[in-house]
Amino acid sequence: CSPGDVAYLEQDWNELQSLFSLFDNTQHPTYVRHNKKPLLAIWGVGFNDNRQYSTANVEALVDKLKGPSNKLSVLLGVPYYWRSLKNDALPSTDLHDLVKKVDIIMPWAVGRYDNDSYSNVAGGELAGDIQWCRDNKVDYVPLVFPGFSWGNLKNDPAQYNSIPRLKGDFLWKQVAGAKLSGAASLYVAMFDEIDEGTAIYKCARENELPLHGDRKFVGIEQELASDHYLWLTGEAGKWFHVTG
Repeated sequence: CSPGDVAYLEQDWNELQSLFSLFDNTQHPTYVRHNKKPLLAIWGVGFNDNRQYSTANVEALVDKLKGPSNKLSVLLGVPYYWRSLKNDALPSTDLHDLVKKVDIIMPWAVGRYDNDSYSNVAGGELAGDIQWCRDNKVDYVPLVFPGFSWGNLKNDPAQYNSIPRLKGDFLWKQVAGAKLSGAASLYVAMFDEIDEGTAIYKCARENELPLHGDRKFVGIEQELASDHYLWLTGEAGKWFHVTG
């Protein structure tokens, strides 16, 4: 992420501001806003997988985009272990300094646990994450997912349906864990990610799936309605909208 890259992103953002009248809340009302400011998400910050940009590069970008007027809200997509700086995160507190400059963070939880390990993993992270964010005046959005499959990504049939959905029990365990840990909002991954087996939208059941060579998608369990995960997500939304 060179100075030229930052300049290009700034140019792109300026074009979006103009095209969608982002600072006029009466125009294009479907654009997501946070605290009455247009929201911009910057994904993939602080991971330890040798990305071609640094935390400092992203911090320079955030400073440039927010500017002295701070008219913009920024969401940062970070590793699941962003606070403890282990496992998928770079072991540097520079990430914490950057998080304090943004408005929302969303740790990437997909694939980090399954139904059996969820309590041990999330139990050690969620409440601490939420408290850290409260102490530093950053909003926190936990991510939940219905299931996961490494099969197509790794071209390994043995890893198909790696994290089973369990007819929605796994998804609901995460919803409940986030709510009971004090989360005020939630992100469900993903609406349409069929390849990784996280999709919640209507699709074919397991016994109705077409095959494409040795590639295989995760279907809806045969006992369920095709919109079951959409319905379950709706129920989670109702719960999270309840105050008190």
